Amino acid sequence: MSYNFSRGAQIIGDLSGSDDAQRNTGIDFEDDYIGLVTSGSATLVVSGSKVGIGITSPSHKLDINGDIRVRGNDIRDNSGNPAISFDGSTNTSFAGSVTSA
Repeated sequence: MSYNFSRGAQIIGDLSGSDDAQRNTGIDFEDDYIGLVTSGSATLVVSGSKVGIGITSPSHKLDINGDIRVRGNDIRDNSGNPAISFDGSTNTSFAGSVTSA
């Protein structure tokens, strides 16, 4: 099933897939909220300017309820430089200094 992007005002209700026998997979549209629903629960949410994965009310720009897997080697800073690097095993290195509160 495919939906095309439309310009202009549209009134759309919640969507569910026609080949979903349990009708527990779909897209939940609310005011300033879009939830992608699988197995009856929202698994990916866009709420205002925040994104939630595994959480329905994100409190930060990116709010993840669960583990994060990095498939590349780096988490980059605002300039695009590696800030945290992984070597593929259990070794992690940090650029600059590390501060603990």
